[in-house]
Amino acid sequence: MNATPPSTAWAALSDASFRTIWIAGVVMGTGSVVQDVTSGWIMTHLTTSALHVSLLQTAVSSPVVLLALPAGAMADIVNRRRLMVTLLLALATLAALLGWFTTSKSLTPELLLGFVFLMGCVNAMFTPAWMRTVPDLLAGPLIPLGVTLNSTGINIARLAGATVAGILLASQAAGAGFFLASLAFLVPAAALYRWSGPPVRSTLPQESFTAALAGGISYALNSPGIRAIVIRTLVFSFFGSAIPSLLPVVASRNLHLDGLWFGLLSASFGGGALIGATCMLPIRRKLSIDTILLIMISILAVTAVAMARLESFLLLASVLAVAGGAWVIVVASFGIATGSAAPFWVLSRMLSLYMLTFQGGAALGSLAWGFLAQEAGLPTSLQIAAAGLVLGLPARLWLPMPPANPSLLVPSQHWPVPPLVESTGASDGPVLVTVHYQIDVSDAEAFVTAMREVRLERLR
Repeated sequence: MNATPPSTAWAALSDASFRTIWIAGVVMGTGSVVQDVTSGWIMTHLTTSALHVSLLQTAVSSPVVLLALPAGAMADIVNRRRLMVTLLLALATLAALLGWFTTSKSLTPELLLGFVFLMGCVNAMFTPAWMRTVPDLLAGPLIPLGVTLNSTGINIARLAGATVAGILLASQAAGAGFFLASLAFLVPAAALYRWSGPPVRSTLPQESFTAALAGGISYALNSPGIRAIVIRTLVFSFFGSAIPSLLPVVASRNLHLDGLWFGLLSASFGGGALIGATCMLPIRRKLSIDTILLIMISILAVTAVAMARLESFLLLASVLAVAGGAWVIVVASFGIATGSAAPFWVLSRMLSLYMLTFQGGAALGSLAWGFLAQEAGLPTSLQIAAAGLVLGLPARLWLPMPPANPSLLVPSQHWPVPPLVESTGASDGPVLVTVHYQIDVSDAEAFVTAMREVRLERLR
């Protein structure tokens, strides 16, 4: 008898270990959002430059460009649990130092950017290993639910964090936000310390760092599905980054909001994202990923135009609530597609490549939209970003998302064990494997066509 498929993403919480890590992740995410909102608001009061404000997003995203691939390779070959605990302790320390500089009134725009960049570097090393915990903790049909639930957790954190940050900023307690973030980073560190760690999936010898890095790059270059995800993610993140990176400027200049109301505006985005993540499972059952992306990215394009034109808090908050739902569905869809297109042995590296693409596009986009807003005006910057989102939609025709079929990535084990001419060690190599095929002459053309696809698989 077939097991009844899970009805909601919340079914993944039935696993006790995943539930503990997920709750800890929500706490960590809440602290991160408090830190991000506080940083953005402080920067608007330290300087009047829109470029400086948008550079905060670049400082967060650019470390991913530098470190994501090495971080993914490391996450595939080292003890991920120990790595994550160490990096979380580093984040807690940096957040506490940032809080001290803030409360002592010695924070400058350059110092704030420096701290955000350093924390971005640590986070870039941490995130691939953290993303890998879902397939480490869950199995089979629960994995996409875990990915969706992680997106839900992120947006619960966005809603809670933005609200808390708004209260703290309205109370003139910006430094407390950074201290709160420091404490929040310690919660997942404690949860991971108590976790027994991921299961051992292979008895093969551990790859070296350089071999792991080269293997990940080779897999990505020769996987049509991964290439499609990378290109489409890059286009989306570059143009879509205008929404979060310019929101503080819109709130400050167009709506003239104080810290509390800016926090509530950010919370509306997070609340919508929470609803969107909850609705994602039934949406995925009815629509293909390509159709979902078409609809949701169109919504975000409309949002960018609305940000350029609306001067009503209630109207903009309503638009951002819808945009939050669309945003989380787009991000989760790309993430699920990446996880479905990569086998376990290279999964951390492909997730880090996705992270690199998303954050790299966001870093470049934030810099571009901030510069354009300063030189040509805020409405022009947002409207061009909206146009870019729309122009990227036809990419689905020639770069479709890969089908979700994890069984295609599992070794078939149907080949007989080959006879060895001489004994070899586990780490000996390289090894040349020759396979001879006997085919009917009438099938030659079809065979060559099929082997072109097999070639890509072999090159991976």
